[in-house]
Amino acid sequence: MREIYESKDYDKAFEEFDKLLILIREQGDILKPKPVRDGDLGWTGTVFDNLTQKVHFFKSSLYAERGLGQYFKEAMLEMDKAIQANPENTDIWLNKINHFNEWRQAKEEEDGGKHPELWMEIIKSCDKVLSIKNGSTLRNLSVNDNHLVALNWKQVATGEVERWEDMIESLKNILRFDDQENPNKTITNHPVPITRIKALMLISEASHHLGRLSEAKKHLLEVQRLDPYNEIALE
Repeated sequence: MREIYESKDYDKAFEEFDKLLILIREQGDILKPKPVRDGDLGWTGTVFDNLTQKVHFFKSSLYAERGLGQYFKEAMLEMDKAIQANPENTDIWLNKINHFNEWRQAKEEEDGGKHPELWMEIIKSCDKVLSIKNGSTLRNLSVNDNHLVALNWKQVATGEVERWEDMIESLKNILRFDDQENPNKTITNHPVPITRIKALMLISEASHHLGRLSEAKKHLLEVQRLDPYNEIALE
């Protein structure tokens, strides 16, 4: 399957994937692998539940690579089919979020707009990931890594659409994952690196937007306690 994807002959690849789907329907989706990562069944760290899911995921990725500007609808339809194979697989949902974000970036470059509707779709997918109990146990960094990534996506997205309360809630939940002594150490890198200090700064900023100046000041003072020479907090 990987060879088909990497051929970069898109029309031929789609033809081969469609043949594979017919074969799976005829013979049954016999591959029900145990969760693995970065092995023969893995693709960019994604865990697949069965071949049907994996084929639709690959087709979605091919459409995205071919050009989300032209094939966004096709890419998302295939991603939704991959999700339907097991709606509880948070890995697939996170890849859907990536597709929405890539499409948002392409649209903004094209017309210079903000496209809050795409941020809202990202938020919906984040909420789905966060609603899945034990949906993160496949990840390596911690038992809740997928939930942590979804929280980081959500704090970014809610900030973009000025949902400050939701942004603060997401950031405080991120801080619950931080059990490190170094406040400048990254808690998670996805979709953007975030540290304890950065999270506190963002909570302060969101609180300021809500007019909660004492709360904003409290978090800035905490930043100063952790990092006395933080120029932004001092300013």
